[in-house]
Amino acid sequence: MISLETKDRFDELSAGRALGDLTPQEEHELGALGGTTVDFKLELLVASLEVSHLSEALLQPPAALLARLHRHAAE
Repeated sequence: MISLETKDRFDELSAGRALGDLTPQEEHELGALGGTTVDFKLELLVASLEVSHLSEALLQPPAALLARLHRHAAE
């Protein structure tokens, strides 16, 4: 069973990894606690794809909204 202190440290290091501000020593410590660099790279890839998809969706308003805006602009 993992100690609460070890779990807290793992969570702290995982958060630091997600923010991208771990030192090489902290990366090593996280790896020793069970994190892997490969998983982190996959997480970053997935996050970047989600953000790029979200950005595209936010840049393209729904067609119904555009139609309403054009109607109101024509009045």
